[in-house]
Amino acid sequence: MNNIDLAIEDFVNKTLNLEGLTLKGFEKLAISNGFYFKQQGGDENHGTYAIFKTYNAHSAAITKCHCGHIHRLEDMCIKCHPVNENLKTLNIKFPTTCSLCEFSEYMEIQVEPQNTGYLWSGKVKCPNCSNTGDLLYSDGNAFINWAIDLPF
Repeated sequence: MNNIDLAIEDFVNKTLNLEGLTLKGFEKLAISNGFYFKQQGGDENHGTYAIFKTYNAHSAAITKCHCGHIHRLEDMCIKCHPVNENLKTLNIKFPTTCSLCEFSEYMEIQVEPQNTGYLWSGKVKCPNCSNTGDLLYSDGNAFINWAIDLPF
């Protein structure tokens, strides 16, 4: 992850923790920190927004839930789904490159605490080309079995 990627992730993590956060407030903070803030879909009541430096580079996606809570797009809303509020978001590096586009950057997953660490398995999608696969993650180790595996 380069410095711009880290700056975006750090900005989003800190901003999402602000009390009384509004989309207008998020937008003003993003712009004042040198980021673009662009609506990707939905409307002001329930929409998805991208925060980025340059187009087609690293970006972070947030959404305003229908309940009004603002959170990362890939996360479940803790206001609508309180049983998930003990989930922890982990930033993991793809353990293998994507079989279609060779993407090998980071992705975020939410995991539930276990006795000796974190265990998570499920479907993942390459954020670069949408190839899918099955991920097994435990205590910092991950494995992806990609759905489309090219023969070369």
